[in-house]
Amino acid sequence: MSPLRRVVALIALAASCSPDEPQPAAGTAPASAAVLGASSAETPGSAAVVYTAKTTSPSVELNNLDSQINGAEKALAQRTSDLDARSRLVGLLLLRSRILGRASDLARAVELAEEGPTIAPEGHAGYVLRARGRASAHRFAAALEDLEIAEKQLPKGVSVTPIRTQRASVLAALGRMDEAVKLFQTASRLEPTTTSLVDYASVLARAGQEKEADATFLEAELKFRSLSPIPLVELYFERGSMWERAGDLGLATQLYRAANARLPQHVHVAIHLAALVPPSEGVALLTPLTDTSDDPDLFAQLGSLKNQLEKGSGDALIDKAKGLYASHSEKLPEAYADHAGWFWIGVGRDPQRGLAAAQKNLEGRQTADANLLLLAAAEAASDKPAICGALRGAKALKFSSPRLEARTLELGGKISCPDGGITPAPSTSATAAPR
Repeated sequence: MSPLRRVVALIALAASCSPDEPQPAAGTAPASAAVLGASSAETPGSAAVVYTAKTTSPSVELNNLDSQINGAEKALAQRTSDLDARSRLVGLLLLRSRILGRASDLARAVELAEEGPTIAPEGHAGYVLRARGRASAHRFAAALEDLEIAEKQLPKGVSVTPIRTQRASVLAALGRMDEAVKLFQTASRLEPTTTSLVDYASVLARAGQEKEADATFLEAELKFRSLSPIPLVELYFERGSMWERAGDLGLATQLYRAANARLPQHVHVAIHLAALVPPSEGVALLTPLTDTSDDPDLFAQLGSLKNQLEKGSGDALIDKAKGLYASHSEKLPEAYADHAGWFWIGVGRDPQRGLAAAQKNLEGRQTADANLLLLAAAEAASDKPAICGALRGAKALKFSSPRLEARTLELGGKISCPDGGITPAPSTSATAAPR
């Protein structure tokens, strides 16, 4: 059964049943609208069922997360050689980093994960942990190597699905969408949960299969049964990002609003939403987050919006973003190369620095987004050889994107490159990673 037909069947089943709705726990927040209206573009799935039950309030959810991290830190301090304790702390730190945009949490998690094989040299678990840290730092080729080792050392009878799922995430980040789609599809069929279906939908979207992806996102939402808002927020964010990339800004805005209503502190949701609403509303969304986050994108976006309202009023925030990008990139250069590249060719006003970041980013992954950044950075730096190289690399991609294709076509008609033919993308350690 196709994803779309499966969703229709699930909706019909839900409509025919009236299960007793569980009573929300104390400190829960109301949902937003029950249904997101159709967008002007009438895209597939543009009338979207939205989970209407209450979830834990944002403050309670984040206080619980802080308490869990504090407890995990104490547990690891008492049992420094306990790989399970280390893995638990790494997972919690990565989660808080993803929500609040805390670079210190990311750096701490990567550092702890890197010691995995030293703590547990025998077996697979230490390598799985290190792979998770390396992938979070965007060291994707190294992460794949660790997962290869881990799978070879997996005891008989132990499910290989968790390792294959982690591998799929890395492959998707590298632009190897066909491999990632197969692995995520298998995982979602073996265990069709909200998380596994969101993973599958996200990679379908990156592979250009928006209709199938949207149906899978809806199926994931229909399976959601949790008091924690985080899985639901990340579902809306991934689905909103898909439609934002596809150009349906109306639907993307609705999905970001639904996510923001559940968890206003989610930095990446707020940044994307702020870019699609009036500047005054965007400022109101982002300002409270500056107390708990050191995400340079947050300060760059807020500064840019303030400057739209009053010239010069956001310059100090943009300067702060410059300092944060410089310090973060020094510690974890691969992790910040992508966003730093866009910043430096934009409000950061340093095209050469942006081009260097874009080239660094492309070294680690051959994706449509990485090539789009390189092309934009080369243009901003007025570097014709770099533009021509970016055009050749973009044309050689197996999985492109509408934005990259449109820009490549536009520039290809304006710029005469010495080599007009299509040449393969440059060989990197990422593309040469073991399959």
